Amino acid sequence: MLVTMMRAADMDSYAAMTMAGSRIEDLPADQFNHSVVALKKPNGLLTRHTLYASGVM
Repeated sequence: MLVTMMRAADMDSYAAMTMAGSRIEDLPADQFNHSVVALKKPNGLLTRHTLYASGVM
């Protein structure tokens, strides 16, 4: 949702998802429980923003 809001505000943002902890091997799907959002600033540098599953930063 953060990437969508940033893009709606004309901010150049990207999401990367990863799995912290063990995977459930019996489940044939991509699994993730953590997402990191990178925001590209006007000077070309990237900043990182993290949202946790609980919604607390």
